[in-house]
Amino acid sequence: VLKTMKALSIILLLHQLLHLLLSFAFGFSSTTNVNVNVKGRSKSNSAMQQTASDSINPEIRIRIRAKRCPGTTKPIPSQKDTSSITKLVHFQRHGEGYHNLLGDVLRTAGVTPSVDSFDPAINPWLRPEIVDSPLTETGKEQCRNQCELASKLTPELVIVSPLLRALQTAKISFGACYPTVTTKSIPWIAHEGCREETGVLVCNKRRPLSQIVSDYPEIQFEAMTEEDTLFNPSKRETGDSKSKRINEFLKYLMARPENEIAVVGHSAWLFHMLNEVVEVDDADDALRSWFTTSEIRSIQLTFYPPTQ
Repeated sequence: VLKTMKALSIILLLHQLLHLLLSFAFGFSSTTNVNVNVKGRSKSNSAMQQTASDSINPEIRIRIRAKRCPGTTKPIPSQKDTSSITKLVHFQRHGEGYHNLLGDVLRTAGVTPSVDSFDPAINPWLRPEIVDSPLTETGKEQCRNQCELASKLTPELVIVSPLLRALQTAKISFGACYPTVTTKSIPWIAHEGCREETGVLVCNKRRPLSQIVSDYPEIQFEAMTEEDTLFNPSKRETGDSKSKRINEFLKYLMARPENEIAVVGHSAWLFHMLNEVVEVDDADDALRSWFTTSEIRSIQLTFYPPTQ
């Protein structure tokens, strides 16, 4: 009882702090609707990639192998084996968000938070104040610390989750190649396929598209609805549904013309991808581990489209 009362008092205090912090964090966000022109995906300049993409049934999960490699190493697609496609993908987890901080505060107070509970006293990620959680100042600093590494990478495309913490992370870490009004850059695309596990946890619910576009007009938003239709307030995304969504996203990467891509997303999504969707060598168990906040891992993905 005392532990529960202590947790409730912490939640009440956090409620007040979050109201101030999130109001400041979202203060720049316009609530005015804007017309959103969702651009179509660029056509592949590779006949092999285009043919593979066109011939794959959306329900088919293709075989994908993952191998860690230095970020400065370019994958060399085999000229003899035309049955596979190889990409170098720099995966990054977002920096610390306010939802991460909430969990740490509860743990420090001796309360074990649970994402499976519907009690806000032990599952603070249900609270409406934490919707589409932004980065903390610590999270922003973590991303700034990744700028040196990111600047040594040469992605031809940056794909990012449409959730605010991922957008902030990508813009800070890969700021050297962020598009502006006056400078040309590589394409930047926000894609629902690499967002965090959806449902129930309000920190993973995205804001209306018009608000996000108002804050990030330089980014192309791929086939996205105004409201978050993927988020179910009463049911979390199942493992099978998440596997299917991740596999579809990776097939999207396969069909892209770029051979080196940066993808900025989330820890549970990345962990699920490396443990349930792609094949990883048994000798590299570390590749399957959870990403730390703002961590970048360069991974060579080899796709094996089904034969006709």
